[in-house]
Amino acid sequence: MMQNIFEAFPEVVFADATYKLNNLRIPLYVLMVEDGNGESEVAALGLMTNEEKDTLRWFFETFKKFNSSSENIKMFMTDKDMTERQVIKEIFPNVSLAICLFHVLRTFNREITCEKQNISPELRDQLKQVFEKMCYAQSEDEYNSLFQHLESEAPKSVFEYFLKNWHQIRHEWVTGLTFHSGNMLNNTNNRLESFNGKLKSVIPVFTNIDDFVDKLFILLKCLRLERDRNAVNMVQKLPLVKTQHPDLCKYFSLLTPYSFMLVEKQFEAKSEMLSFTTINGCQCKFYIAMTLPCRHIFNARQKTNTSLYDENLCSTRWTRKYYYEKQRAFQIPTTMHVQNHYTCNTSEYDDNNSLTVITKKTKKLSSHEKFRETSKIGSKIADLLSTLSNENFEKKIGQLKYIYNAWNEGKDLSINVDDTCSVRVENHSDTEGKLVVN
Repeated sequence: MMQNIFEAFPEVVFADATYKLNNLRIPLYVLMVEDGNGESEVAALGLMTNEEKDTLRWFFETFKKFNSSSENIKMFMTDKDMTERQVIKEIFPNVSLAICLFHVLRTFNREITCEKQNISPELRDQLKQVFEKMCYAQSEDEYNSLFQHLESEAPKSVFEYFLKNWHQIRHEWVTGLTFHSGNMLNNTNNRLESFNGKLKSVIPVFTNIDDFVDKLFILLKCLRLERDRNAVNMVQKLPLVKTQHPDLCKYFSLLTPYSFMLVEKQFEAKSEMLSFTTINGCQCKFYIAMTLPCRHIFNARQKTNTSLYDENLCSTRWTRKYYYEKQRAFQIPTTMHVQNHYTCNTSEYDDNNSLTVITKKTKKLSSHEKFRETSKIGSKIADLLSTLSNENFEKKIGQLKYIYNAWNEGKDLSINVDDTCSVRVENHSDTEGKLVVN
């Protein structure tokens, strides 16, 4: 399942480790990707005894070995751990690296202190402000201007620290420069931080390793169910398109809701053409990062009386068609391709037209599929019971507990509905029972 999602959306990989979740004190390493609707999906997990170079090399080499789509990775988003970054560069030499903006700021704040650099609090704060502005610089020129300002204001020790640790890798942390790697507008590892936060909310610190693994996979199932539900809602609950512009309506039909939202903002934004903009491409941050049409392209097309709609401007990964093909909620079970043919012989159809009926084979459900089906009805029951009075709620909960306990003991139940208000159980054998409810 992780291999499938990575194969479909391999361009940007978010990597990080989380700690103190199991009693063996070994870190959990997580690789994550972004799907075609902007959702986060786990692509790989690794429990490693340490984060030494050889261990990390084994992890990434194993990931590459079993994922042929690794050759399509454009960028890894990581923290500033030098060992990890060195290993990634060795194993994926053609892949760009980006440093999570949150970790960049945190590292600088940790290193530029009054004690470490022997500077006053006022100067420390000034330097931090300059560095933060450098993080958000939108061009090389803006960065260079701030760099010169830092050189003139910073003590020698601070400037040398900056030269050694940050200047040469500015394309990995300056937000206006990292987009060249096709980062899909991601500047942080917030996706992973969110996942790690959910892990820590359900798994206590230093949990027994067996319980840790069980809870980890339960959480993964729950998150996948949530993604699947969102995907199904995307099909079942199509929102009304507010615009009446026919070209924008076409983009709505072509793209997932997330990518359409981004294109719609570009479509409605007012902007001049840039010197390097054509009707088929642009060098701006949005177009390079997202491979979706930007405001400059729309402007160029408008001025040349070219249709604003062109599906070739959109990367396949952002289309509804591709998303439906790759999202697990829409995966079709094994089928028997040709079963019966029927010929339509009405005045509205040509005699040669035929209708192919495809019959699905009965498929054995996996544990994940069973969990998903059970969760659907369980969610409906929870919604229903939450609306009841306390008296009715307690009664229904009692009935559910009885059903659970009976099933847990291997008993089969038959349920009859009558007008009584009590639960009556009739045992016909050691493995059968009868539940009578109102």
